[in-house]
Amino acid sequence: MSEVFNLADAMLELIKAHGLRGSIEAGRVAVESPSPLVFVLDVQDRPTRSDTTMIQLNIATCSAIANKAVWHAFSGIGEDRPAAAREAFGKFIMGPFHTLLSAFGNHRCPSDGTEWSALRAQHGAWRVCDAPLLVQGGDPTEVGYAQFFAQLRDLFTSGVAPGVHWCEVFFASVDGKSVAAEVHLDNELWPEASRALAHWHRPRQVGYRSARHFFVALPA
Repeated sequence: MSEVFNLADAMLELIKAHGLRGSIEAGRVAVESPSPLVFVLDVQDRPTRSDTTMIQLNIATCSAIANKAVWHAFSGIGEDRPAAAREAFGKFIMGPFHTLLSAFGNHRCPSDGTEWSALRAQHGAWRVCDAPLLVQGGDPTEVGYAQFFAQLRDLFTSGVAPGVHWCEVFFASVDGKSVAAEVHLDNELWPEASRALAHWHRPRQVGYRSARHFFVALPA
């Protein structure tokens, strides 16, 4: 369990680097942002190879804006458990961290990679905060994700109820074969969007490639 507290320390330092105050209690990192946040970190072991260690980092983000915790899970690989945890934490930082801090913590950074846009439907409107597309094993410009994201926005406006929502997209391939294509809405698998993703996904023909995208939609 020591790695969990090391990760909590890393999270606290990250929070301080953004000019915010925070504290750690039993692995929970409380953030004194304009809208308070709490990050809960947990590390789970995965099957270990002879020369590498694999873990899964689970992070729950609790806020007064969302009606339940926002969950993320990242795999990590390294020469030992701390190294694997650091890799997984790096994915969290590059992916949803700034979007969570901006959308749920009401904190703005000059260059955090997030983008805000407007989304409208007959039954509601949202301010959408997007995280950068996080791609491993390939060039993000070759993924063509904008095409699917347009479909996803249409599905969102046509079928999602008014209120606060968050969405995560993940797809991966190995040597031309799709090994993952999932969309989660408010932590739950979104079957319609997942089917659309699986239909759109064009696997990379050689090697491994994965991509992850996260956004938060707040009522406008």
